[in-house]
Amino acid sequence: MSKKIILLLVFLLQILIAGRAVAGWGEAQLIVTMPFGNKLGEMGIDSSDSGEWFTKSFGVSGNGKIVIGDEINKVIHIFNSDGSFFRDIEKPFVENFLWPGKVFVGDNCISEGFIETTHTFNIESGDLIGKAQNMGGIDYIVPDCSKIYVDSENGWIAYTPTGEIVETFPSQPYFLGKYNRPKRQANGNYLTVIEYGDTVFNIRQTEYVEDYLRDNSGRLNVVLVAGEGDTAHQQVLKYDRCSKVAGQLDLPVDTIDQEIVIELAQPGTLEGATLPDMSQYVEYGKPLITSNGDVYAWKRTPETFGVVKWAWTDSPDDPKGGPDMPEEFQALPSTSGIYLTWNPSPQDPGCVTGYDIERATSATGVFSNVTTVPLDEKQAYSFNDTGATAGATWYYRISATSDIGNSDPVEVNATRP
Repeated sequence: MSKKIILLLVFLLQILIAGRAVAGWGEAQLIVTMPFGNKLGEMGIDSSDSGEWFTKSFGVSGNGKIVIGDEINKVIHIFNSDGSFFRDIEKPFVENFLWPGKVFVGDNCISEGFIETTHTFNIESGDLIGKAQNMGGIDYIVPDCSKIYVDSENGWIAYTPTGEIVETFPSQPYFLGKYNRPKRQANGNYLTVIEYGDTVFNIRQTEYVEDYLRDNSGRLNVVLVAGEGDTAHQQVLKYDRCSKVAGQLDLPVDTIDQEIVIELAQPGTLEGATLPDMSQYVEYGKPLITSNGDVYAWKRTPETFGVVKWAWTDSPDDPKGGPDMPEEFQALPSTSGIYLTWNPSPQDPGCVTGYDIERATSATGVFSNVTTVPLDEKQAYSFNDTGATAGATWYYRISATSDIGNSDPVEVNATRP
């Protein structure tokens, strides 16, 4: 092949690669910006000798409306998906409440939880849907306006917005994702297992998972803290059905110095002091993941409170994924055939549905399926091939199966005397 032809092929390959769409989160978009203050359209902030405090609770509805709780000004700010103002809802004032409320947003409703009372509003109309005495939970999930799921001391409970019990669960329901406490592995990494009714996600990272949400595509999005010291920042990872990373988003590192903020708030600090330039200081909140896989986070500067969005885009060019190969595949002659053993794929339990075993009479021969070993309660990873006749060498390969693809095969051979 001539040098010119090789260069032409390389050039065409570069064009092909450049033309492939890549899935991932796009650039940050500042959707909402509000100045701090106590007027209409402003975000409340409280400054004292212990620093500055503002409500850091917001959510995104099923149709993309951005809902911001403002405990200082006693309102809930609602913006359209493009960041334009939609409405304010005045929050009912609860006398002598013991803890600031948190906003939980469903498809078309908002639940505002206080220590004493929980109010649920319709996003579109602003009307009060229901009012209930505090449900005693430490967390709420509001997928729609008919049920509020509450994590209580005795399990999960589904309430109506007016406080009637609809369902009870001994532990977190599988459709919400059953989070198992992270375990430290021998290599120092954490293994976090999150179970759903149809699959199990095994997340192996250097840090433990702080939050998670499974999006409409069936992939799991997790939040953790990456980096250390001055480089520490929030990170979002998207995992496919086989617990493989399909996307990574690193939020910017905070540049705001909270020690300086607190110091400047002390009485008399400003007298004769040379103030640092705080115009570039920025702080980001914990990422919020929506059902379509987008990521949001609040962002504050010394003068403004905002909401930033990173939109997720899929790509038809991305591989569909599948489990990793089984491990330590072995073949040993037995009294009745060839006895095969293996260790499970790293995604078992998880997306693995079984193991395909194929056989041939030579390493380069045609492999034909011998059996598919399904998963069972005993998880016995073995098979005795009684069809392997004596006096021959048999070649085997095994692959892990799933509903989104199979793993690459692992090959071994054995001779039956």
